[in-house]
Amino acid sequence: MAEREHPREAGEHEEQEQEVMERIREITHEQVRPLLDAESGVKKDAGIIIVPLPDVQSVELEPGVTYDYYAARVLPSSADHPNFVKPHYHEHGKEPYRFLQGTGFEMNTGTVQDGRVEWAEPQVVHAGEEFVIGESQVHSLRNNSTAPVDFVFACPKSHLTTNTPETPDGDRYFTKDLENGLPPQYEQ
Repeated sequence: MAEREHPREAGEHEEQEQEVMERIREITHEQVRPLLDAESGVKKDAGIIIVPLPDVQSVELEPGVTYDYYAARVLPSSADHPNFVKPHYHEHGKEPYRFLQGTGFEMNTGTVQDGRVEWAEPQVVHAGEEFVIGESQVHSLRNNSTAPVDFVFACPKSHLTTNTPETPDGDRYFTKDLENGLPPQYEQ
């Protein structure tokens, strides 16, 4: 017989997820812009600038799974250098986003099926919008504009570490080596 989650526990988990989103909604662009402006280095492995937000209290969704808060920036693309967060997924936990600055950028999502990424249609996203990435959902944000895209997100620390033999607790898996690992429009 399959084990079922206790209804009270499910409700408590939903309350914690709601708390994560409420805290994300309280973070303003005025708070994070100076932090992002001060950080000059793009994480080469992910294609993004990420700054932790230690002043935002973490939320423990379940024992051992704590969501921390981060601000991030994807720099503008140029003709010779398209800029995007490298497509990846996480096997455990959702990843909520709230976009603070930018317009006309695209969120690309997909699933891995039989070693191949199946991409959904790109979704154009604007400042003020929210997006929740599901567990094991491939995702990548592409900045097609001439201005930086700034956003905040929450996740377990393991989402920021690539899973390798040296870092087996990492829960970030890049899709570049999978068939169709990049959204088709990235290769144009």
